[in-house]
Amino acid sequence: MFDRKITRPQLTQFALRSMRNAAKSLPGMLGFSTIAWVLSTLNYEGTREHDIKADHINDECKDLVMDSSQFEVLGEAEHGSLHAKFVKDIANGEEYVKKGAHSRSDFVKEYMTGNFLHLIRPEQPACKIMQSTDDNGTTHFHLLSHKFPNTVDVEQFLSNGNANKIFSGNMEILGLEATLAADNIVGKQSDTKFANMIVTETPNRLTFASIDNEKAVSPVRAFADSGHISFILDPKELALGIADLGDKSVAFGDIAGFVTRSELAGTEIAKEFRTKVNELVKKENLAQYYEDVSKANIEPLISDCHRLAKHTRLFKHKECDDYRKHYKKIQGDAKTHAERMKSNSM
Repeated sequence: MFDRKITRPQLTQFALRSMRNAAKSLPGMLGFSTIAWVLSTLNYEGTREHDIKADHINDECKDLVMDSSQFEVLGEAEHGSLHAKFVKDIANGEEYVKKGAHSRSDFVKEYMTGNFLHLIRPEQPACKIMQSTDDNGTTHFHLLSHKFPNTVDVEQFLSNGNANKIFSGNMEILGLEATLAADNIVGKQSDTKFANMIVTETPNRLTFASIDNEKAVSPVRAFADSGHISFILDPKELALGIADLGDKSVAFGDIAGFVTRSELAGTEIAKEFRTKVNELVKKENLAQYYEDVSKANIEPLISDCHRLAKHTRLFKHKECDDYRKHYKKIQGDAKTHAERMKSNSM
């Protein structure tokens, strides 16, 4: 399976050399300290995953935070730039994808964005938190993304020879518009690819959803944010953002880490997928998704955020307020676009 261990977009060798040279132009110790700071910062930012540690969260948040002892490990994910494992809740058999994060703020962003999208559409995986305490008393945190039964990512689905289930017309296809639009409304379109979409299979239906929200836009613009919030009005444009539909040829974006493509890129399967998506997507479904975005009740999520902030340094009250404003802005724009699309179709 294709390996996606890439550097963050802003941390190219070109950027490193430029910043080092700029620091060298500064006098004496100022130049040396600046170089040290630059190298330290770039080393941290260039490391894909860090150990997320904080104080242990008590039972007042046990509906949101689960102890690692409650799970058994089923296996490791086949690909991904973060170390991920499949785990199962021993008590109820529910399965999750357990993974780390680049930083504390990215941890919070993944949690908040995943649950925001879940509030809009239940087919989107909800997110919980796993904590584990080592022998030294240090508590480590991982994210838990719910894994629906009979669900795999689209790359694996297609690679396993299931393309005809999508292309034949014998299966009902649901959620393509919502899946691709979701990446745009939270600003993670730079990471839209087969591996970041999932498909749940039932006897007569394939239901699509989006996963992995680490590249979503932060409420307060962050250094590594590479996307932007957008609302696509023409459903035929939705498929244009899927990285795997391009050729395998290496472009600057690939070198810099902006785009990663699977082994399916440029193949007939990828081309046929694009054709099929354009056949299936409907303007009314896209408009309905924007309306669903506008009507979702985000207050329980913001309340949970504040509850976590009360009991752990992982979350911050100001962040919770920032996310509320962030999502309210998205919802207001979604309402405007839904109304515009519906009025234009009359």
